[in-house]
Amino acid sequence: MLRHIALVLLAALTFAACDTTVAPEAGSSHTLSGSTPAAGGNGQATPLMDMGNLVSTAAAGSVVEYMGLQGGLYFGNNVAPAAHADFGTTMARRIQPIDATGEPNPNGAIGLMSISMSNASLEWCHAASSGAMGEPPCLPHTFMGQAADDPSINDKLVIINGARVGQALDRWDAADDDEYARIATDVLPAFGLTEAQVQVVWVKSVLAEEPSRPSLPHPNASAYKLERTIGDVVRALRARYPNLRQIFFTSRIYGGYSEPDQHSPEPWAYETGFGTKWAIEAQITQRAIGEVDANTGDLTGTPFMAWGPYLWSYGDRARNDGLIWTREDFSPLDGMHVTESGGRKVADRLLAFFKTSPFTECWFLEGQSCH
Repeated sequence: MLRHIALVLLAALTFAACDTTVAPEAGSSHTLSGSTPAAGGNGQATPLMDMGNLVSTAAAGSVVEYMGLQGGLYFGNNVAPAAHADFGTTMARRIQPIDATGEPNPNGAIGLMSISMSNASLEWCHAASSGAMGEPPCLPHTFMGQAADDPSINDKLVIINGARVGQALDRWDAADDDEYARIATDVLPAFGLTEAQVQVVWVKSVLAEEPSRPSLPHPNASAYKLERTIGDVVRALRARYPNLRQIFFTSRIYGGYSEPDQHSPEPWAYETGFGTKWAIEAQITQRAIGEVDANTGDLTGTPFMAWGPYLWSYGDRARNDGLIWTREDFSPLDGMHVTESGGRKVADRLLAFFKTSPFTECWFLEGQSCH
């Protein structure tokens, strides 16, 4: 049973697909039966969140599909299905302070860690983007910088920046990858933690070579490779961190200010949202009916997967909640790496997410309990 149905009709494309001479890879359950958009939609890039709740957005005349692919964060909606939400809260209840061996201990710690590439590191901490272990302290506009001065955050929570410049998700797709070894030997000991104490991971969903692969709707589009890579990353995380309970994903921010032949430009930056949502939906489907997605792969026994903050908007065109990205939010050198203003936008939304999500607030905030 395919989760993404494509009924092919002609429509105008805002973003043109890349070269179509590459043979399609096997196992893409979202591949369109052709190279044109599907019924009811077109190629306009609309934030996935603004495409959620299809009935209301369709009534308002909004675009509800992209290249014939369903929007929304979860199956056309922005709210996780009830059974998956129950899974998320069950995993939240298992998060508690644990000692270096992974045993419950009120004097132990809850490890929350980031992984992925340079922007993830700049947004999560900035000072650790080169691999330094928090010396000097994370800049105050970053997620870790804000969290360090926030008394509402659980004092048993230890936030770690595992992300590093140049380390996109293909560097994290096997448990024996060098990045996991670096974290085990350099990062976690600097915070007094072991791998057994990492219980939550935030992942920035991006591949390094996106512009070298076709964009959607090509069957070899980078979004399909990202979905497959996310499946591998989740399995690697499960193998590496035995007490990992939750994994939250954020796809790319706007890429329209970067060079068109590098640095995750559009439409690749936008389309990382689809690779991310398909991987999350694959876990939901497998848990619900036992069907293993051919592209994501078997997710049996993996931690709870869900969206963190979704951060893409079409440049300075405000999405429904007002988020925009201006040229000043990005480095004048490459148009991709965030400046302080861009990093703050991400950090603000990360902090708000962890404080308010029903999957996180009970362990993220001081004085709360997960029921």
